[in-house]
Amino acid sequence: MKALLTIVTIVVAITNNVYSRDTNYVVIGAFSVKDNAVQLAVKARAELEINPAKQLYYVFVMKTEDHQQALNEATRLRSQTEYKDAWVFFGTLGEGGKGVDIVSLPDPAPVVIEERKEEPREEPKEEPKETPKPKEELPPSPADAKSKPFYFNVVRDDGTKPTGAEITVVDPITQRKEYVLAGNENITLKAINKTGDLRLECDLAGYRKIVQTINFKDPTTADGITIVDNRVVVPFHLVRLKKGDFSILYNVFFYKDAAIMRPESKFDLDGLLAMMNEGPNYKIRIHGHTNGNASGPIYEPGESGNLFSLTGAKEGNGSAKKLSEKRATVIRDYLVQNGVDAARMSVKAWGGKKPIYDKHHTQASANVRVEVEVLEE
Repeated sequence: MKALLTIVTIVVAITNNVYSRDTNYVVIGAFSVKDNAVQLAVKARAELEINPAKQLYYVFVMKTEDHQQALNEATRLRSQTEYKDAWVFFGTLGEGGKGVDIVSLPDPAPVVIEERKEEPREEPKEEPKETPKPKEELPPSPADAKSKPFYFNVVRDDGTKPTGAEITVVDPITQRKEYVLAGNENITLKAINKTGDLRLECDLAGYRKIVQTINFKDPTTADGITIVDNRVVVPFHLVRLKKGDFSILYNVFFYKDAAIMRPESKFDLDGLLAMMNEGPNYKIRIHGHTNGNASGPIYEPGESGNLFSLTGAKEGNGSAKKLSEKRATVIRDYLVQNGVDAARMSVKAWGGKKPIYDKHHTQASANVRVEVEVLEE
């Protein structure tokens, strides 16, 4: 057969609650090479797990027991974001897991479940940069334009531009994150609502969070924004964290029930390490938070001391507060391993006492976080 997909159609009535027995993952990419999956996970602030049946690493932005919610989110991603091939995986990811991919998105029912038979895909290590169009072909900039060329100019105090800087585009009406786009590259930004209002956030580890609120229809009404060669240039001047500042390490991810970090966490960790090395007077407190206060298993690095692998991990048990403490401690351990004096750092465990969202909210995974507080600089 020429087609790569083998379609297995299962018609399910709306009233059938088979989907409540398993998990739904909203997937935005599948890779045979883990490093490529890690790159996308960091870019999209997503998670990744292996699908053992296909031997592919799945990158997913949502994990929920609500099947319709997953379908709605995948549909939204396809229509409103760069992830035009988003789909729902129904089942269990990870070693020993199994399930099926919902590739076609029904509206509303019957549900068509397709089991994709894919050949392993080798993705490029680096995504090709978008080549800007010649000036005369650039999109016009009338108020009703649906997309415009942008450049997010992210610079440090010394004029240098950091690698890996990203800008999160947020709808200020719904507070929903719509896109995560690269800084210091020519990109095309699409309108996200009828008003044209949008919020741009740059949150790089070791620096103060910068928020720019602009109107897509007329961006130059905001201070500092210019038009260069018909491209909207938005400045982001990075400032190192100061005494009293708090910063969330958004791109530090932990394995479930573990004080062990995923490999893609190194980017934010190295940003924090750079801050500590550049400022020898910095002293920080690392705050650990969980989603909820339930006790359960806790996995810790084993004898190898590998902070990024579950292989050989030690299994114990304890409270959510204990887990949050161990997660904060493992970040301190990483900095110590890389030359930072342990006396410059302390840890604080909160468990689930300071959530950002209700523990049952669709964005509750954001409650699992680590914050850095600057005590001295």
